[in-house]
Formats: sequence, structure tokens, C-alpha cells
Amino acid sequence: PDGARLSVSADGREITAVEADFGVALDGGGRLGLEAMSGEVTLLGFGEVETLGAGERILVLGPDEEPLVDRVPSNLLLEVEWPDEPSTSSSFRVRGITEPGALVWVDRVGVRIQTRAGPDGVFEIPAVPLEEGDNSLTLYSEDLFGNTAVKEGDVELDSLAPIGDFEIRY
Repeated sequence: PDGARLSVSADGREITAVEADFGVALDGGGRLGLEAMSGEVTLLGFGEVETLGAGERILVLGPDEEPLVDRVPSNLLLEVEWPDEPSTSSSFRVRGITEPGALVWVDRVGVRIQTRAGPDGVFEIPAVPLEEGDNSLTLYSEDLFGNTAVKEGDVELDSLAPIGDFEIRY
């Protein structure tokens, strides 16, 4: 009651901390993240969520999205489904999972191709261009708080017909 008190309010939401440490992250897309590092943080305007304890966080991924509450992760999750077999297509669909709302991208041939993970953390980049042969790809993920993760993988493009002498019999 007589400890240090800080309140932050905007757009019908209010965050109040008394003897607590917390971090807030906002981006230009209307996404908001709040992490309670110590103490208890009181929330208004976050749906049914009224408090966060030390080590908890809340993510709001858009104005019509329900707040997501979980533990503050020790590092940013990034799992990627790399293919086991060579591709015959000149582009590759990258799929995986990371933190909900995280930005995911790959830089390819001087172009950044990016997407944002959904509320379940699932992401897909539908068409990453490939060159004939082995392609080393580096995938990046960054959450609202600036935490990053990197995964590397190889995708082989084998789209050329075999070369050689062939005999065709009817």
C-alpha cells in the first residue's frame, strides 16, 4: 500500500504495478506484450485476465484477439519442418512453430521474405525460392520483446532430367 506505484494506460487498458517490475512491448501492428518480472501486476481491459504474477506474461495479438497468458520463456522457441527428400519445385514452403505473434523471416537472393506467427505460434512462408543443387537456408524469428532465435537447414533442389544415353523400345 505505501510502496512505489506505477500505472500505464492506453486504449481502454490499464497496467498497475506496486512494488513490481514489468516490461511492456508494443509494435505498429497493434500487438502488445507484458511480462511481469517480480511482484504482481494488476490489469484492466485485458478480458478476464486481472493479474500477472512474477514470471508470467500476456500477449495481445490484435484488437479482436483474446489475450494469451503463459510463463515467460527462457528462450524463444523456433522449430522448422525441413524436408527429408530433395525438392523438384523451384520454391520451398517453410513451416514451423515459434512464439505467438513473432515475426519470422528468411533472406533469400537479397530479398527478405517474412510472415507472422498466428495465435498458436504456427507460421508458414509459402514460397522461398531455391536454386538448383544444395540450398542453405537461415530462418529468423523475433518476438515482441526483441528476443531472437535462428535455425539453419538445407533444402536440395533436383529439377534437372538425368543426362545419359537411353534406349527406348516399343
